[in-house]
Amino acid sequence: INSRPTSIKEAEVEVCKHRVIQNEILVHEASMDTLNSAAKRIIAADPSTANSTQPMIDKLNSSWHMLVDKLEDVWVQLDDARKAAENLGGEVDRWAMWLQDKDADLSQIKPTGGLPETAQAQLDDFFVLKAEIEQNRPALEAHLETATKYLSDSDRDSWIVQRGVQLTKKWIQVMGS
Repeated sequence: INSRPTSIKEAEVEVCKHRVIQNEILVHEASMDTLNSAAKRIIAADPSTANSTQPMIDKLNSSWHMLVDKLEDVWVQLDDARKAAENLGGEVDRWAMWLQDKDADLSQIKPTGGLPETAQAQLDDFFVLKAEIEQNRPALEAHLETATKYLSDSDRDSWIVQRGVQLTKKWIQVMGS
């Protein structure tokens, strides 16, 4: 099980794998209870067997609890990874839409000439747009940095990596406008 999936689809596949493994393990819980009960009956029937039986049962129970705890740890990691993939994907989409809007705004406010009043209005519109871009710059660049760190070990062909590359290109394009 990959406990660091980088896409929602991959996270869901890993969650399904975990559920299958979890079911395979937990189906033996009744067997564990039966073994513990049988060991108690054996020890109760013949106390001299306690020295040999109890350490084996203790080791078995310890291994069982370690396995169940590991299963829970992997579940927590997968759940966190799924949430991170959902959040990262949502953030990429949100920033991509914002950049697309700003790119469209920039293309609409190119100077077209005309009267001085028109030129002043165009300049004012440009400064408002520039201020909005500059205001969002730290958050977008922080998102790009976080996404790059998160995806550093991931598959370079995954959709989230490709969206991140597109987002970076669009950001460079908007900043160059």
